[in-house]
Amino acid sequence: MKSFFAVKCSCGHEQTLETMSTDPFKDTTCEKCGSALIIVDDGFASWRIYNKALQFLRSNDYTLSTILGAVAVESELGRIYIKWRSIDTGLPCEITDADREKFEDELRKYFKIVDRLEMVSEYLTTLKFNEFIRSDASLGAFVARAHPDAAPNPSLKKFFEEQLFWKRNAIAHAGKIDSTKADAEKCFNVTNTLFKILAAMDAAKLKTIV
Repeated sequence: MKSFFAVKCSCGHEQTLETMSTDPFKDTTCEKCGSALIIVDDGFASWRIYNKALQFLRSNDYTLSTILGAVAVESELGRIYIKWRSIDTGLPCEITDADREKFEDELRKYFKIVDRLEMVSEYLTTLKFNEFIRSDASLGAFVARAHPDAAPNPSLKKFFEEQLFWKRNAIAHAGKIDSTKADAEKCFNVTNTLFKILAAMDAAKLKTIV
């Protein structure tokens, strides 16, 4: 899979880097001013899929952007859960392939994305998904700004499911491939928000051990 990474120079110029599979992005120079650009890349598949979804959105391939946005969220959800299960069970270097398979099975038991979000939220934060967002004023304000249309919905996790995963399922299961720019932008907005929520949960879990 070809991966993309958008970088912005201090001069304001933005350019997109490319690499293949899990190969690292190489340091480069700004195409406009020639300044050195040092690339910090964690190599996580979830973030590479996220960037691929963004690249498809920018290149007007709206259907694939929506599909990959949902995949990116599922990948990041699994990555964070398995990371912390590994840490809680023992040092990551002591975790076996059988252990990782067990952790993946724990996630697979929750077929619906709303159930996975709930389970991972409770594991990482001790709070249900909606409760965790309400408990963090900064995160709650961000979600409210990003999704003003979510206000009437009593369940944010259900709102995100409908706005992204139902749209992905309509494409994959019902063949509705004529996505519009507006559709894709809304879906990627949910992808971006869920990544921020998962990052906040990851940070909350970290605070319990430091």
